[in-house]
Amino acid sequence: MADPERLSDGALVVRCGQPPFGRPTTLSERCDIHEGVFGFSAQSADGVPLDRLAAWCPNRKVGVLTVGEIRALGYDVVITSGQGYHASVVVPRAWDPAAAEGLAHAFREATNPSPRKSR
Repeated sequence: MADPERLSDGALVVRCGQPPFGRPTTLSERCDIHEGVFGFSAQSADGVPLDRLAAWCPNRKVGVLTVGEIRALGYDVVITSGQGYHASVVVPRAWDPAAAEGLAHAFREATNPSPRKSR
């Protein structure tokens, strides 16, 4: 994988769904390899506001953190291909459920002002 663009600490990270993302599966069970990184999908980009990031989510509620807050917890966020402003929150492959739950609970709940309609 090529060296991904580094996001600034102030960039927002939006995870579709309502924190702590426990239904139907936990956040740790949603991890996969995407473009050579192991983690879970989110929406993130420098300078893009919450309403534009969240518009790619069908959910009425989303979880929000900044890249800097995620890095302070020991993880990272990188741009990966996908719909919208797709990014991956990079976590260790041996991510234990307690650490996953800690990160899931760190996301702040926000209302999605314009949920994407299902196709």
